[in-house]
Amino acid sequence: MQLESSRLLLRPFSEKDINVLADLANNYHIAKTTLELPYPYTEEDARWWIGHHPGWIEEGSRFPFAVTKKDEDELMGNITVRMQPEHRRGELGYWLGADYWGNGYMSEAAALVRDFSFRTLKANRLTAPIMSKNQASAGVLKRIRMRYEGTLRQDIWKWSRYEDVDIYGMTADDWTEA
Repeated sequence: MQLESSRLLLRPFSEKDINVLADLANNYHIAKTTLELPYPYTEEDARWWIGHHPGWIEEGSRFPFAVTKKDEDELMGNITVRMQPEHRRGELGYWLGADYWGNGYMSEAAALVRDFSFRTLKANRLTAPIMSKNQASAGVLKRIRMRYEGTLRQDIWKWSRYEDVDIYGMTADDWTEA
């Protein structure tokens, strides 16, 4: 399963990605604004996570993609849609290595996965929870036409403090109209 744009190839992760994935994800500035990424992030974390992909995909619960530069197969980050098939609802989660910030790569990847979620997975709704302090991520979601739906105050406990979480969403009807 691969998704392509003019600059990007979103592909499955493989064993060959473990070292680069661990290097990219082992970044305090990335981990502090993501809901689930641990810090420090080790090769064992990467190995465990990649090892679970086949089962998640087979059961239809998660679809993780390696975000790569199309012509170079250079790993830049991750984007995953977690599905709740019984509700036809997907949830986006993503991060990008710091060296790649500010180039529009994640907006491009998010648009591909948004379309995959509605077109292929037949989602009726797609959401994206982000830490309120992560305004760069909010920009990504606005660029792919997801709507801010509200803030869950003190919703998660991360690194000895509560964090607010903003929810962005889009329905299949919104996507069709866009």
